[in-house]
Amino acid sequence: MGGGSGLWRLDSSEDSADAHSLIKGAAMLKILYIGEDASAYKNKGRAYDVELIKELKKSVRLVVYTRDRDVSKMTIKDHDDIRYYIVHPTKRKIRFHLLDSIIKKLTGIRKLLSDCSDIRKILRSEKPDIIQAEGVIPYGLIAYLASKTALFEPKIIVSAHLVDGLRIPFEYLDRQKGKIVDFLSSVVLSNCHIRANSFLTKEWLMKSGGIGKKIEVIVPNIDSDFFPSGRQIKTERHCPARFIAVSRYTPMKALDILFSSFELVLRQLPDAILHIYGQDRNISGIGDYRTYLQKLIDTKKLGNNINLFHEINHSDVPNKIEEYDFNICSSHGETLNLVVVEACTVGVPSIVTEYCGISTWVRKYKTGIITKCNAKSLSESLLQAAKMDSNEYKKMSENCYDLIKEFFPSCVASQLLDFYHQVLLDGYEKNTTC
Repeated sequence: MGGGSGLWRLDSSEDSADAHSLIKGAAMLKILYIGEDASAYKNKGRAYDVELIKELKKSVRLVVYTRDRDVSKMTIKDHDDIRYYIVHPTKRKIRFHLLDSIIKKLTGIRKLLSDCSDIRKILRSEKPDIIQAEGVIPYGLIAYLASKTALFEPKIIVSAHLVDGLRIPFEYLDRQKGKIVDFLSSVVLSNCHIRANSFLTKEWLMKSGGIGKKIEVIVPNIDSDFFPSGRQIKTERHCPARFIAVSRYTPMKALDILFSSFELVLRQLPDAILHIYGQDRNISGIGDYRTYLQKLIDTKKLGNNINLFHEINHSDVPNKIEEYDFNICSSHGETLNLVVVEACTVGVPSIVTEYCGISTWVRKYKTGIITKCNAKSLSESLLQAAKMDSNEYKKMSENCYDLIKEFFPSCVASQLLDFYHQVLLDGYEKNTTC
């Protein structure tokens, strides 16, 4: 197994308790961390992985491979004991339109091979105990291919946050090649340990099959700037109720169903307000989806009660949500939805459909209402929220702090460290049964 620290020589002659003791008392693990870090969320100002790297650095030795310049700026001064391999994507002008798709595929394959070559060199020089890759495709694939050709095979953990089964956007091949992507994903998932971002993701993965290693649910962390100093209990409410949804303008978010449900709500609460802040998206066959939704509002004559707004800066999300009584996640299905956690930082409860991954935590900590994704059920939940007793609302708001604690970088890092130990013991435990 990986030998970055030089202390991971676990033989079948040792018993499991001794192995656990050795790991807990050993020198710090060496982790090769592969990912985009803040760049994936640059437009929203998110830097989840950066926060996590800071926490992990306290307990493990880190080697980071990333395309994100922001990570190097964050760490070089304060964390000079972390080695960084900063790689910037090659930009290339395409002059001949007919050759676009061919060149993109060739460029993608070249990038894949280049990344594999880079990681292979790092593995040989750094000899990490574990590779942690952010995303099954492409980084999980890169880690797997590189380790198989490096004559040094550490354990591999891939972070899975899938939206549509195993059909993941894949930058190295045409996105329409679903069968290729599914096959590559199954290869990675069968040979790597999996960090799922929610129990819903884990359930989807298990149904997809091909999971040959450990799978553990470990949530992503949220920005530490959002953390309140203590419980933020919201007591002032609007009459009539004001609802907010911070979303993307896509069919998956079921905003059309939300409109139909709100139309039913207005029969009893004609002055209720729903404001939606979202990121514009072009949808095949529809065009700009926000324009499409606005036409629905106009057709239903709901313009006095429902308003659509452009996306707001991520750093402003909690303060904006605080202006409302309830946050809404009406999606047909998504693996988590961190906006619900961000709403909790200001003590605002949420109404969440059952196929949102965050519903597990909303139910556990009683920080909102779980509903079904149809107009009737959603309207009933909206009315329940609007008419909620002040004491019940206050209790939900008070509970929000208990939920967000699970998303602190320190808490997430602690769970990851435990998972590292489980992964390292996995090979040892298999050896003892032989």
